[in-house]
Amino acid sequence: MLELNLVEEKFASSCVKAMHFVGDEKIELRKLVKIVFIADLLARNEAGRHKSLTGMVYIADKLGPVPSRDSQPLPQREMLEAYCAKHSIGLEIVGDLVVRSRANTEVITDSDDFKFIGTAARQFHKYTADELSAITHQFPAWFKTPLGDVISDELMTRLFRIGDPEEM
Repeated sequence: MLELNLVEEKFASSCVKAMHFVGDEKIELRKLVKIVFIADLLARNEAGRHKSLTGMVYIADKLGPVPSRDSQPLPQREMLEAYCAKHSIGLEIVGDLVVRSRANTEVITDSDDFKFIGTAARQFHKYTADELSAITHQFPAWFKTPLGDVISDELMTRLFRIGDPEEM
C-alpha cells in the first residue's frame, strides 16, 4: 500500500468529506478537487484563521487552481485510492469518476474543517467540473498568478468579491 505524506492525507480526507456532503453516487474527480480548493480558500479567508485545511500548495493551471506536484507528489487519483484503501472507505475511482461503492465509514463530523468543506460542497456541487473551473478563474488566486506558477499565500487569503474594484 502507498504511504501518503501529511498533506496528501489531509487533501484526500477533504475529498472524502466533500463526497459525503455532495451526496451523489458519483462525481468527477476534477470537480471534487475544485470543491476542496474552494473549501481551502474559504478556510484561509475566515477572519483570523488564515490557515489551510490541507496544507496543499496550488498552482495556476489553464483549468483553474490545481494542487502542486511539489506538495503532492502522487497523482490525485492514486492519492485518493490509497487513502480510501487505508481507511476502508467505500469510494473507488472509475475512469474520471469517484464512485460510492458502499456506505462511507469515516467519522467526519467532529473535525474543524467540516464546516468549510460542507459550505463549499453545498454551494458548488450543482456545477459541472467545467463550470467550476470557470468560477475559479474569477478568484484573484488564479487570475493574478501567471499560468504554471505557485499561487501565493497572500492571494489564497483574498476571496473574489463581485463588484469590488480592487479585484477587477
